[in-house]
Amino acid sequence: MMNHLISHSTDGFTLIELIIVIVAILAAFALPRFADLADESELVSSQGIAAAFKIATRLVEDTFMSQNHVSRVQNLPSYGYGRLDTNNLDYPIATDKGNNSENIGQVNQGCALLWHGLLNNPPT
Repeated sequence: MMNHLISHSTDGFTLIELIIVIVAILAAFALPRFADLADESELVSSQGIAAAFKIATRLVEDTFMSQNHVSRVQNLPSYGYGRLDTNNLDYPIATDKGNNSENIGQVNQGCALLWHGLLNNPPT
């Protein structure tokens, strides 16, 4: 009697090997893309803050003009809880500045207070 040996061909790849190769290729292209997301989100966040500051500054200018002010205003009504000060050119310079100085801010926290006054409690 003749024994027939069944031979298995070892040519090609198994299904598991193909799936592993495909996943590895996809990962090679996807990982660098996801690594850039942190940088992109930081940039977009910064752009959003800059846009908010620009809009807030324009709103202060509009409020200044609509109330017919022609010189520096201390505690501009209707904006920043009524504590925002402007210079003679209608730009916001500080909150609770309390003197006739046109300089921006107030001691070490001037800029922080200005940002807070511009971006919190805008007119409705």
